[in-house]
Amino acid sequence: MKINKRNCQNCSLCKEQEPLMDCCAHADIMVVGLSSKIKKYNDEKPLDGRTRSGKLIDEFEDTAKKYGLSLYRTNIVKCAPLDENKKLRYPNSNEVDICFDIFIEEVKCISPRIIVLLGDIVRKSVMRNWNIQINKPEEKEISITRFEGKELVAVYHPSYVLRSTERKNNYSKLLEEIIIHTKEKNNYGK
Repeated sequence: MKINKRNCQNCSLCKEQEPLMDCCAHADIMVVGLSSKIKKYNDEKPLDGRTRSGKLIDEFEDTAKKYGLSLYRTNIVKCAPLDENKKLRYPNSNEVDICFDIFIEEVKCISPRIIVLLGDIVRKSVMRNWNIQINKPEEKEISITRFEGKELVAVYHPSYVLRSTERKNNYSKLLEEIIIHTKEKNNYGK
């Protein structure tokens, strides 16, 4: 099954920019941000490495590859939400809800073993739409929520993490713990 991003016209956001989605067909780990940014490059993907936050996700992906795991990047809202001045803004709850069906299709299609939620708005959006409780992120430990055969982990958004060297070091360790957990799950089928 392939998600057809070109046919998405569920809200007005698609009039500004084509949905920004990764092209991976399967991944062990899915990393979820809130919304797309304004597209600058033809080959851009969600949480692109040409952004500060994306560079941190690149490091996460590089570590995952060392363990033989693959990573898929996505956002709940696939298009860039712009204000009347064409500046990026946070998506509203209606836009999140409209795009959430596409996110669910991505989860089914990609079939990740673990879903990493970046930031509190993403965590709350997933909780509201799936009617589940997900623990707030911690700086020094991961908390896994199991839901319909998937594991979800909420972590701080990279933009918050990058404000402190100590926080970034702790974050890198947490992300590696997520990778090790995923790898062990792959090896033992737990």
